[in-house]
Amino acid sequence: MAQPTLSQVHIQRAVANAAQRYTNPSYIYDQIAPKVTVTKTSDKFFIFDKAEWFRDVAETRRAPGTRAPRGGYTLSTGDYTCEQRAQASPVYDQIRENSDEPLRPFEDAAAWCMQIVRLRCEREAASVFFTGANWTTTSALSGTDRWDDFVNSDPCDDVKTYINTVQGLTGMRPNTLVIGQQVWDKLSIHPDALDRIKYTQTGILTEALAAQWLGVSRLLVGSAVYNTAAEGQSVTMSYIWGKSALLLYVTAGPSITEPSAAYTFERKGFTSKTYREEAEGQDVVEVSVETVPKIVGADLGALYTTVIS
Repeated sequence: MAQPTLSQVHIQRAVANAAQRYTNPSYIYDQIAPKVTVTKTSDKFFIFDKAEWFRDVAETRRAPGTRAPRGGYTLSTGDYTCEQRAQASPVYDQIRENSDEPLRPFEDAAAWCMQIVRLRCEREAASVFFTGANWTTTSALSGTDRWDDFVNSDPCDDVKTYINTVQGLTGMRPNTLVIGQQVWDKLSIHPDALDRIKYTQTGILTEALAAQWLGVSRLLVGSAVYNTAAEGQSVTMSYIWGKSALLLYVTAGPSITEPSAAYTFERKGFTSKTYREEAEGQDVVEVSVETVPKIVGADLGALYTTVIS
């Protein structure tokens, strides 16, 4: 008995309410260094030299009828240069006109461009902040001191040692710890940490509980990944934030009354635009930002490298 086949009764087409698209769920670069909005691509900022603000003046007593002892402070300057990061993607007329749901060529192109630019900003920040030579205090952990040695290592003592070091140098107590996802995966199951929180409601070490245990206000975990392979080659994924741990003092926002380890100078925030290229029969979607991460107080941060194997 003749009957229609499955392929005859259904013409395949794209599902309209689902698609598979990869993206990093979060970036942390703009949380490490408060954003300073500037009007020029490059400029200078004032630095109140530390020595005079902490010098113990031997004699501050004043006898009746005399003038107060005189003194003062000095200033220096630092500089920044914002760099424009941009990515564009063409949307061909024929592709746009023939795309099926749920594809949205313009929106999809803009989302891809934004992802590429933000990923580049994250990688640049990781390179700046996780380089030991950029900080006054840095050392590499090795052997049994590494935090994945659950018998001998003492992450809390390591963190508090550097907290005290930075406070001794600057008077400011670091309030932020930055680590990569691989470090967090080990730290979150460290016996010392689990013993500390075993009587909490959940018995699970959250980032907030870990921050309390380590003596900082914030714990930032860099979980973003990227493809290290060249275009057209097999995908090779790697974490952007590596196996280091950075302690630093971060202000809540730009300030002239207190220092900060780093700022993100930004002349233009993320912007997107679309322009026509008639000869090619296409529109172009472009996303850009003009910014730079800048360490402005190298003594306000301290970096441990290779904290896990």
